Amino acid sequence: MRAFHNDYRIKENVLAQLQVHYDADEIVKGSYWENGKGCAVGCTIHGSEHKEYEDQLGIPESLAHLEDFLFEAMPNESAKEWPIHFIEAVPVGADLSLVEHKFKYWLLTDESVNPGIDHSSVRKEVAAVAELVERRVSGEVIPPEELEAAERAAAYAAWGATSGGATSAAWWAVRSAAALATVSIAWCAARSAAENAARSAFAERMAHKLIEILKEAK
Repeated sequence: MRAFHNDYRIKENVLAQLQVHYDADEIVKGSYWENGKGCAVGCTIHGSEHKEYEDQLGIPESLAHLEDFLFEAMPNESAKEWPIHFIEAVPVGADLSLVEHKFKYWLLTDESVNPGIDHSSVRKEVAAVAELVERRVSGEVIPPEELEAAERAAAYAAWGATSGGATSAAWWAVRSAAALATVSIAWCAARSAAENAARSAFAERMAHKLIEILKEAK
């Protein structure tokens, strides 16, 4: 699968569509696509099925979920611009199959951006996921069930860290390490304004890194 099915017109058309929605203030949180308004995914495909990214745009479904995840976590002003930045960053004709894994590896190994990965409750489990992801990035075929099992173990460990009295910083940082590994468990129900602000700032850092990885795809 190649991005935009190797057709520059597809990218140009979706960017023009997103710009119209942005100018009309129609990129909003909380719904996929309704009455001409919607989230990052909704305004990109005029629907709610993430799978359509593959059919319409040649972009892996997993990246559509990640774009959606970050959109909802960002501050509103950044979120409105996010779908345009995301599509702009994707090179026409690029193979995006390793983008998700490269992003996961960064998130699960860079303690400077995600100090929670060194929390004693999750260190072992997160390292196990990172090793599998690194092998996948290097070209090794990893059985999906093996990676999924490791990710589940990391997610359970992260939940245990929160119930075991982990600090506020560890709560969002540790959970994010496991959550973004699966690209499925969102930061729901932030427990304070401070945590919500930290979540938003962290989401923006992740978005910048994802853009960097997308631009490097060939």
